[in-house]
Amino acid sequence: METKTLLFIGYGAGMSDPNFSNLLQWKFRVAGHKSFPIYKIVKSNKDKISYQALDVSFLENIRELHYGESHADLLKFIKSLKSFTPLLYESLSITEEKETIRKKYLNFLTKEHGYVSIFGYAKANISLPLESVYVELKFDPTHPSIKAMKVLEVSEEFKRKLLFHGFFDENETKKIFRAIMEANAYNPQNIYRDFMMNQWLNVFLSNRKIFTEDDAVSIKNKISQLKHSILEKSNVKEAKQYHVQQAYNEFRHFIILGHPGSGKTTLSKWLVINMAKQCLGEKNMLFDSSCSTEQKLPILIPIWKYVDQLKENQNEQKKTLLQFIYENPALDSNYFTDEERKVLSSLIIQSLAQGNVLVIFEGLDEVPVHIDRSGLMKEINDLLERGIDYDAKLGKLSYSIYERKEINSTQDP
Repeated sequence: METKTLLFIGYGAGMSDPNFSNLLQWKFRVAGHKSFPIYKIVKSNKDKISYQALDVSFLENIRELHYGESHADLLKFIKSLKSFTPLLYESLSITEEKETIRKKYLNFLTKEHGYVSIFGYAKANISLPLESVYVELKFDPTHPSIKAMKVLEVSEEFKRKLLFHGFFDENETKKIFRAIMEANAYNPQNIYRDFMMNQWLNVFLSNRKIFTEDDAVSIKNKISQLKHSILEKSNVKEAKQYHVQQAYNEFRHFIILGHPGSGKTTLSKWLVINMAKQCLGEKNMLFDSSCSTEQKLPILIPIWKYVDQLKENQNEQKKTLLQFIYENPALDSNYFTDEERKVLSSLIIQSLAQGNVLVIFEGLDEVPVHIDRSGLMKEINDLLERGIDYDAKLGKLSYSIYERKEINSTQDP
């Protein structure tokens, strides 16, 4: 850690952000007495020279770098930093052209999804404003299907953490594996669920040829604490219905289930057009004027179109769902020129890398039954659970090899 040079961009004029402060405190804690440089990029004062590093700052080893007065100056400055090549990709910079395309994309969303077509009611098709026919839906987390998903989610998290390197020490791991083999109890589909059952676990650990009393107590305590932490965090509380605004603000991810014709697609479109209006600074039905919710760029992806593209291009290298999203945000619309599509794709790449998007997958039930959905679900889970890295050389996004973690304290992990 002490050999690293850290560069933080865009945390504001002060050090008031608690998460950022926690990060710095943790870095200092890890480095101990060994000082390592941290650079803070700030606007230049008119009487000071741009790009000049100052030796004096409000913290002993945080040095200010003055880049200039404008975004153009900042871009020029970053390009001069040889050590930060991932930041050199010019299309990720804020430009007037990109802002123009951003507004065009948001207006496209409101026009594309802002109307509902009614067929067969009259000789001519009827098109009505979506917001005039929209009926607010409520989200019920106590529905049996939601509870079933919760059980599956708990099971998957338990399995993931049980397998995490270091959860059991080396001695415990060897003994557990030996006991499983001797009992001929290994079933990859059920073994981790078995560990969640106290009765099965007690019988499993009662083999004194393998486990000592202390071994059994230690393993049971670890598993008990793990179950308690997972169940406490994911427990479905008393019956409570959520308005879509509440669900949007409270949950990072959510799935909308319902019978055909219940309004899933309409709700998806309603979310998209109201988020687009918020980004445009227009009045909308999702956020009121007092709401401080961060603006996110909405992207509506009919998931069956991704599946169709995979079928059509079977002989070519498979595109990931992530790649499909940033290459096809407007799908097959002729609303954009080829050049505008490139700029829009660059904008989506930037937003995905920064996490300033809401991706809505629509029509999972429309994927043909003969298609292997397990691969598709893995793609979706990768998008939800893994971070996103930007490859400056290839100009592409890829999934990070690291798990996303939130900094909650300054203590060592």
